[in-house]
Amino acid sequence: MVAIFIGGAIFRVATGHHARTVTATGAVYEFYASPAKVSCEFDRNGSSPAGHEIYCEFATFTFASHVTMNADGVIHVCHGANCGSNAGLNTPTFLAPTRVVSDPIACTVLRVGVTCQLPSGVGFTMTPTSIVTLK
Repeated sequence: MVAIFIGGAIFRVATGHHARTVTATGAVYEFYASPAKVSCEFDRNGSSPAGHEIYCEFATFTFASHVTMNADGVIHVCHGANCGSNAGLNTPTFLAPTRVVSDPIACTVLRVGVTCQLPSGVGFTMTPTSIVTLK
């Protein structure tokens, strides 16, 4: 019984601290960054990476905000009642430190939200309470 417990502890330590990478597929790919309940959506406009965009949002019954960033690093932020949406049915939920990638944009799920960046470092971090742009 002790051997089973130790083996289980080693498995949790070995798998709990390594980021897994998920490649976003299709023209639209949605995911939840849990437990913060931030949802994100990759949108691909054609086969060129320059046509890619990431949209992340957080909404409650009384407040909503979202942020978008395209592959050129242009970021738009929206706060208010008209700034929310909801993810589709069967949207996967990922735990930290999962990376979700749609070249050239990569998002890392955090314990409290998500960070999405281009290879240049331009991007944003979104939590239920803030959106911080990264330059």
